[in-house]
Amino acid sequence: MTGIELTELEVSGLSGPLSLSVPVGRIRAIVSSAPHIGRAVADAITGISPFGGRVSITGPAAGRVRLVPSDGGLLPHLTVLENIISTHRSTRRRDTVDAEQELRAKAVSYGLDGLLDRYRHEIPVGRRRMTGLARALRAWPDALVLEDDLGLPTWGALLATAWRGYQIRTDSAGDDGPRIPDLLMGVATVLIVPTAERAYALDTHPVMLAGKQRSGC
Repeated sequence: MTGIELTELEVSGLSGPLSLSVPVGRIRAIVSSAPHIGRAVADAITGISPFGGRVSITGPAAGRVRLVPSDGGLLPHLTVLENIISTHRSTRRRDTVDAEQELRAKAVSYGLDGLLDRYRHEIPVGRRRMTGLARALRAWPDALVLEDDLGLPTWGALLATAWRGYQIRTDSAGDDGPRIPDLLMGVATVLIVPTAERAYALDTHPVMLAGKQRSGC
């Protein structure tokens, strides 16, 4: 089942339209050395900014898509735990208590054990990214967009070390096919990276974007 379908997508700075299908349970990487182009593609997929062409998100969550910024996108005045549950906060106290207990029990699985009561500035940048991912997944989306940046731990490295009992599967493409973490099997995921090398652990055949050449003397 297709989770993300990009048809003739046109965004500012891109040299030509982008078409891409990402089924549920797959990770496709898009490589853009120009940060503004990568962000424009992310904003188009998540519906933040206007674009040309068509973006379709399908799934049981009525096309819900979540963005995880390269720095995790955490709110500085909230703890790690509060950042995660703020995605789906109930007005009932009992629901909030249950959510906290659930997350504390799963903290080790998220690589956040011992960190839930800390604030953004008190945890490493890699844990901030994992918190952002946990927050996005708590919304039960059909699709995810993961942003990446140079100088930060790669998503492949974070996923490989954060979850105990982590496994990587290959799809029908065989050994050279995309590596799929169990945690992301239920969503379609687009990974936007600045270099192909940062994508290879999760997608061995990333899509390379080209930007428009700037005119001038």
